[in-house]
Amino acid sequence: MKPPTRGCLGHPQRNRGAKRITLAVAIALGLTAAGCAGTVTTAEPQVSAAYPEETYGYTPLFYDDNIVYYDDIGAPYFLVGANIHYVPRTYVHYDTLVRHYHEHRAGYDRWYAAHPPRRFDRYDRPYDTVSRPPRAPAGMRYEPAHPHVAPPPPRVTPAPVRHVAPPPPPPVHRISPVHPPMPHIAPPPPHMGPSHHR
Repeated sequence: MKPPTRGCLGHPQRNRGAKRITLAVAIALGLTAAGCAGTVTTAEPQVSAAYPEETYGYTPLFYDDNIVYYDDIGAPYFLVGANIHYVPRTYVHYDTLVRHYHEHRAGYDRWYAAHPPRRFDRYDRPYDTVSRPPRAPAGMRYEPAHPHVAPPPPRVTPAPVRHVAPPPPPPVHRISPVHPPMPHIAPPPPHMGPSHHR
């Protein structure tokens, strides 16, 4: 007889019914939590007073109590501290966010120019605040350990040497050699030629 195979938790697979029920409950709870994870609302009265629609032609939407911004292609995102988080596409009202951007794009651009997202990692660093002590005056700054040693003389770079190319050689006129005229050689007389046999 073949022993029962083991499941993913080490239990025999004869408990499949209990696993299916547990899985169904977990999926149902997950979907319920995802539906409640974020809500799209227009700005609350105190926030809409800060961003009046009649001034910019745009009222921002919120996701989990965070203002929704849009990137260059219109994908919605929000900031938590210094981190950018994109709204998941599985979000129930994702299409509403995207449609809101495309319907009010010109107003969003004006509103965004007046209220860009504040990145806390860039603006709230402690050394950027006005409480930073001023720098020490020039006379109180660190001086070298041996002030009696004269500083090295300034480095003088010689002027570049200008190289002038020599003038080109004069042109050479080649004269063709003159040959003496060839003497005219007359053909030999007929009696000196080869003998003719009759």
